[in-house]
Amino acid sequence: MSALARRVLCTLAFALAACHATIEVELPEPVERPGGGVLLAGASRADITPHPGFPMGGHSIGGKIARGWWTRLYARAVYLEDADGSALMLVSCDLWSLPAGLADRVAEILGGEEATAHLGREHLLIAATHTHHSPGNFSSSEMYNAYGSPLSGFDERLFEYLARRIAGAALAAARAAEPAELAFAELSPVEGVARNRSMEAFLRNPEAAGILGENAAIPLPPDPQPALYPDARSRRAVDPRLQALFVSRAAARDELLAAVGFFAVHTTSIGNGLEVYSADLFGAASRLAAGGWRRGDAAPVVAWFNGAEGDVSPVFVEQNRADAVALGRRLSKALTEARERAEPLAAPRLSSALGYYPIAGQKFCDVYDTTRRTAKKPVAGVGALGGAEDGLTLFHDLGWVEGVTGKRTVEQGSKHPAFDPRFLPVELPISITALVARSEAPSEIPLSVHRIGPLWLVGLPGEFTTSAGRRIRTTLEAKADGGPIVLAGLAGEYLSYFTTPEEYEEQHYEGASTLYGPAAMPLVHAKLHELVDEGAEPPRGERRHRAGRRKRFDVDGAGERPYRPLHGLTELVAAPGSGAPAPAPACTWEEPAPRLPKEPDGTERLTPEIAIEVDDGGWRPYREDGAQVDDTGLQLVVTGHAVADAVCWNAVWLAPNASEGRYRYRVRRVDSKTEYSVAFSLPANRSWTSELPLAD
Repeated sequence: MSALARRVLCTLAFALAACHATIEVELPEPVERPGGGVLLAGASRADITPHPGFPMGGHSIGGKIARGWWTRLYARAVYLEDADGSALMLVSCDLWSLPAGLADRVAEILGGEEATAHLGREHLLIAATHTHHSPGNFSSSEMYNAYGSPLSGFDERLFEYLARRIAGAALAAARAAEPAELAFAELSPVEGVARNRSMEAFLRNPEAAGILGENAAIPLPPDPQPALYPDARSRRAVDPRLQALFVSRAAARDELLAAVGFFAVHTTSIGNGLEVYSADLFGAASRLAAGGWRRGDAAPVVAWFNGAEGDVSPVFVEQNRADAVALGRRLSKALTEARERAEPLAAPRLSSALGYYPIAGQKFCDVYDTTRRTAKKPVAGVGALGGAEDGLTLFHDLGWVEGVTGKRTVEQGSKHPAFDPRFLPVELPISITALVARSEAPSEIPLSVHRIGPLWLVGLPGEFTTSAGRRIRTTLEAKADGGPIVLAGLAGEYLSYFTTPEEYEEQHYEGASTLYGPAAMPLVHAKLHELVDEGAEPPRGERRHRAGRRKRFDVDGAGERPYRPLHGLTELVAAPGSGAPAPAPACTWEEPAPRLPKEPDGTERLTPEIAIEVDDGGWRPYREDGAQVDDTGLQLVVTGHAVADAVCWNAVWLAPNASEGRYRYRVRRVDSKTEYSVAFSLPANRSWTSELPLAD
């Protein structure tokens, strides 16, 4: 090879490597911390809503580019420290997934702060609520940056911004720690929130009849059934329990610092056509519950963790804002009832164990003494491309539907690879799917078990079905001496779905999305038992994650001015049972476009803050149900579109319930300047008010 050829090849190799990002994290050794002799706890939250223009993750190719937000996205952190100094940090994030590299980076940041230097990676339980309207493209896995949202690429600025903001919430919670008391409750059944979307696969499990029998008290809905959910028993084919941990001030037990709810349901009560960020039903539940416990301007942190929700859809009617608020209200009411029933956890001791386990190509013996083997390489099946019942993609109409099976193999069972031809008389010598989907997926998974006295929290790295969660819970209960087992899904890593081997054979969306074959869930099950029995060496030192091709997403991606102000917001603004927008006054203004810097530090302001004020003998914040009406709640939607180097913002008050009077928008711009809209009136007929400019 000539010198010129070598130089060209080296240049091409360097350019290719420069286009791909590798996340390098150094997990520190935690410092020892003496106990204070009492239980300490603190709670905090941080806004993690980015600017418009990011593709949204969760619906993959069926998702949209965010133009703004309805309900902000938050990281909610609850810090616990027992009398001996052992600690645990619980962090719930309004994100579609929580990749391992992001959790590692948060641990690295916290290790460098005095208030949290005693926390190792094993002391963090960080999970995603799995809203399908958060930004995508921040994964530490090449595959999910390529296919998790409608556009491919890894934005390292967004990754670092999220890491800094999440770590900031955790750090603030640790710094706010004070003497506290804990209580725990289980409430079941919580009706009318969840239903099984994959009944044919569910019914193949030997425990299916038992689950349906246990939930026989849940009333069946009247006929006719929705076309997507024809089996009325789907409302009983779930885990309907709400489990909740309550943190109160030791000096005043009626003052709640935090409430942590665990409930298994997909956060897809709003459809994939929505073009703004949203925390969905868990965001609504947090807002409503916190408002009910508000004391003056202070409210507790209400954090939600998902469970084994892989085959569980919300009980929506039209998949819109009304559904999200109604389901959030039911969860909020259940959480309030759970607090009334909660039993104290007297002086609980804390302990944590976390291990990283390879999942690709593993031969092992499962908990039932059956020898199994996971696939060497991840493969998606036909049903995965068409989407689930509550999030169908365009591929569904083209023939990528659930239930398509193929030639059985040892590693992938009945799965037919997504892009391989189905009707050729001969088998191709090479898999087209392997050529098309060449992005690297996670090949190892973190599993964790955290103990709070008798309570066991189990961190699961993806979406486990109801029956898969049931098996894990049932076998661990024998080791827990009767203590409650709480499953936290989408925690510490995201590796799609995990079904039982029986469910896998049906190749519904969940089985087709179980990437490492029918033995993947049994492997997790076996390793959890190993973790409980033998413990694991905590992760320390350098960890590397291949994130794939770099790409920057800015406000420009939110698009140009829509042809009507509420375009793409039908799920939010349409009146119930109608396609017509409900009356709503709007405010619009322009300012320089926000940009994420190359190296974010977590202090960047990326969005304006909007609130409603009322003229009551002088302007004051307008409140409903004790809470200020602003863009952190359920009544305002804010969008932005690029105008040259600026952004034009549009804030809409959704179907206000306010009485007649004079109102105005208060706008704290991205540049921190505060301005006000011209005043407007709400007439009795709630007629449409045209877009309002900011006052001179």
